[in-house]
Amino acid sequence: MEMMEPMPRQTPAEMQEMQEMKAQPASPTPSDDLASLARYVEYVESSGNPKAVSRVGAAGLMGIMPATASQPGFGVDPIRPAELFDPQKNRAFGEQYLAAMLKRYNGNPEHAIAAYNWGVGNTDKWIRRGGRLADLPSDTQNYIRGWRGEGKHKMPKDWKRYGE
Repeated sequence: MEMMEPMPRQTPAEMQEMQEMKAQPASPTPSDDLASLARYVEYVESSGNPKAVSRVGAAGLMGIMPATASQPGFGVDPIRPAELFDPQKNRAFGEQYLAAMLKRYNGNPEHAIAAYNWGVGNTDKWIRRGGRLADLPSDTQNYIRGWRGEGKHKMPKDWKRYGE
C-alpha cells in the first residue's frame, strides 16, 4: 500500500478566510457589472462628495490620484488635474479605469478593486503570490470586504450616487 503525504495544515486565519469566501457572495448585488462596481467605488472613495480629497490625495467622486489621471494607461483617456473635481469627468474617468481593471483581471471585481485601490503592480504581485485577502493592506482588505457586503465599507442599500 502506497503512503500518501499528509495535507499541509492551514492556519486558523486561512481556514477562516476559506469559510468567509464560501459563505459570502462575491458581490452584494446579483451581477458584477460595471455600474454596481462604480457605484460602490464612489461610495467608498467620496461618499458622493465631488470635492472630496483623501489623506493620500485621491480626488473627486471616484477618488482618483492625480498621477493616475494624467497617465492612466490601459487604454484609458487621461484627464487634467483641474478636471478631477468635475463630477461628470471624474465619474467617466473612474468608470473607464474600472472597466479597464475588470478587463485586465478577467471580470474579477475583487482584483479590480485591489488594483484601483492599491495599484496594478502591487495587485499583480499579490495575485502571483496566491491572492490571499489577508496579504493585502488593511485598507484594501476593508474595501474588498465592503464589496462582499461586510465590514466598515459596506454600502447601505439606499445610498444614492451624486446627482441621483
